[in-house]
Amino acid sequence: MKTCLGIVMSVWLPLILAATETETLGSQKFSITGEFRTDSELKVEATVLVSQEVLKETGVVEAVELSKGKFTDGVVLLSGMVANPTLVTITVSFDDYDAISTSAVVAPNDDLVFRLLQTEDGTPNRVMFVGNVRLHQNEAKKFTVMGDLSALDEIVPGTTVSVSGMDSEGFKHYGTVLVADDGTFKVENEVDEPRVARIRVQNAEGFYYNSQTVLEPQVSISLVPDTDSTSLITLSDSDYHANLFESWAMSEEYLALDDAYRVALEKYEEEMAAGQEAAEQQTQEEGNVSETTVDTSEDNDDSDTSQEDLGDETQETISIAALSLGIPTVKECEHVDLTQVKVGQEDYFEWSLPVHVKIQKEMAQFRYSALEERAQRSNNPMESLLALELGAFAFFSDEFYRVLDVIDELAARLDDDLAERRLLPMKSDLAPIVRDQITNRNLVPGQTAPTFTLPDLEGVDHSLQQTLEKNDLVLVEWWASWCGPCIEKFPELKKLHASYNQEGFQVITINVDETIEEWRQESEKHQLPWIDLVELGEEGPVTNSYGIQRYPMGYVIDKEGCVVQKDLGIDMLTEFLVEKYGEMSDEADSESTDASSG
Repeated sequence: MKTCLGIVMSVWLPLILAATETETLGSQKFSITGEFRTDSELKVEATVLVSQEVLKETGVVEAVELSKGKFTDGVVLLSGMVANPTLVTITVSFDDYDAISTSAVVAPNDDLVFRLLQTEDGTPNRVMFVGNVRLHQNEAKKFTVMGDLSALDEIVPGTTVSVSGMDSEGFKHYGTVLVADDGTFKVENEVDEPRVARIRVQNAEGFYYNSQTVLEPQVSISLVPDTDSTSLITLSDSDYHANLFESWAMSEEYLALDDAYRVALEKYEEEMAAGQEAAEQQTQEEGNVSETTVDTSEDNDDSDTSQEDLGDETQETISIAALSLGIPTVKECEHVDLTQVKVGQEDYFEWSLPVHVKIQKEMAQFRYSALEERAQRSNNPMESLLALELGAFAFFSDEFYRVLDVIDELAARLDDDLAERRLLPMKSDLAPIVRDQITNRNLVPGQTAPTFTLPDLEGVDHSLQQTLEKNDLVLVEWWASWCGPCIEKFPELKKLHASYNQEGFQVITINVDETIEEWRQESEKHQLPWIDLVELGEEGPVTNSYGIQRYPMGYVIDKEGCVVQKDLGIDMLTEFLVEKYGEMSDEADSESTDASSG
């Protein structure tokens, strides 16, 4: 019996081991299919290499081939073996074009598809996975962004989904994938701690969706069609997502704003289309423009509102006037009449926006307010940090000037490592911007203007104090050669200067170009008749002392060195000077015209 048993085992044991080995190897197999879809007659000869970087005992990193094949009739079939999730590089080499590549993590039993994309002329230029891309190796740190977009008509072949954000090393691209033909997609990567990220869905047909979210280990994020099936909603099983997004985005107040925005936008688009149609019809009816003169002044009165049309009720809501009344007037400037503060350029711009844009800005402030509440009130310091990174106290928030104080308060609640890596760099970046905003915000009518001395084109120094001593009012305005709106003001400003200079009105312009040559060329080109000075660059001490953040920006300063008007457009400046000195002289037009043409 022993002899017989030995014979049986000697026959079957190799077969059993061979079967086990085959089963093991089969479970380690991965497959990758490559596609090249083109409508052109371009024929691409390409070889595809799947490789893995391996660190040798010598310390040298070498690329080890896992699979290789060639495109045949627009398709390549590849397969290889990996024991564990492995980072691989897929390189496509051509006879006539530069090689292109992409990376992904493949695991046993994976069946992946990539597509070779092309430019308009058919030249292959990119490799992208279809339906699913995995870029994680650590399962414990994995996050998933996925969705089924098949219900949206806008999702056409070529639609991509990309996920990106910031990590400890800066900008991080977490992955981009082509939506599969059935409308599904999945992007898998990893993060070591909660991170703010952005998800973008777009295609060449004009569809675009942009959403922020929070990536976390072991969290799934889904994009689902909205109830109207024309847009998307981002959902997550994360508490951070619920608190930082859904808590305000799903509120009745915000949804009401969203509905109002859509109605206003639709009305605006209808009015624009009707206006375009009317203009085209009018052009057809006119035929020869020289034979027919059409009076459009009535239409212009209906569609365009000048700054002169702003009433007292509107002006009460303007920020410069409101800030001037809200900030205590310094003793030296108690004579300044704050009830006569005119509407500033930025304030007028805000007031004159289309209704749908105003609602959109209101929605943004609603979002900022919700995030700011979380940043200050959340019991979870990580949630507060994420709220800041998502835009709480951001630049366009009404509360931006408070962001540094909020950062300091949060730093005391976070552990030192997290504060050092993610919070303090934010403070360093924002500090100069906040400094300028606070300075500019507080420098309003009723406050004293910072004094300065700067050179003109001949190198002669001019001081604000000496100029004030010789004049009744001085407009100090910042400009640059690259600032179109600045230069557009010059012709009308020349008229005002010519008309009121003898009355005691003087202009000082301060150029902030990077080089003397840029400033000199543009200044001489426009033959500026007033005092034109320079402070190279936008971070000079004088510019910073006024908190200048945009151009043009100007201050009207009286003889006592007090700001009486701020950020006036040419219409408001004209109105102010007419009220002060009377109507412009007829000679002013001809003098300014001669100066411009000289």
